[in-house]
Amino acid sequence: MGETKTRDELLARIERVRARFSGSLGLAAKQLATGEEVMIDAERSFPTASTFKVPVMAEVFRQAEAGNFQLDDRRRLEASDVVRGSGILRALTPG
Repeated sequence: MGETKTRDELLARIERVRARFSGSLGLAAKQLATGEEVMIDAERSFPTASTFKVPVMAEVFRQAEAGNFQLDDRRRLEASDVVRGSGILRALTPG
C-alpha cells in the first residue's frame, strides 16, 4: 500500500505543477527496481530540441571550467556549423 500512496503523491505533485504550467507537459518515468511506470501524455510527440540543451550546456560549463574558453568568448557561425533543427536554429545564418 505504501508504493501506491507514494505513486499517488507523485502524480498529485505532477498535476499541481501541470496546473501552473502554461506549456505542454509530458512524462514517461519508470522505477527500474520495480518496473512501475508513471505516464502522462507519454504517447504524444514533443519536439526534442530543448531536451538537448541540458547536456550541451553541462558540457559547455565543464569545458569553460577546464579553461578551454571563456563563457563570454564569441565565435562566428560558419556554414559548416549549420544543421537542420527546430525553433530558432532554422532562422540562423552564417556570420
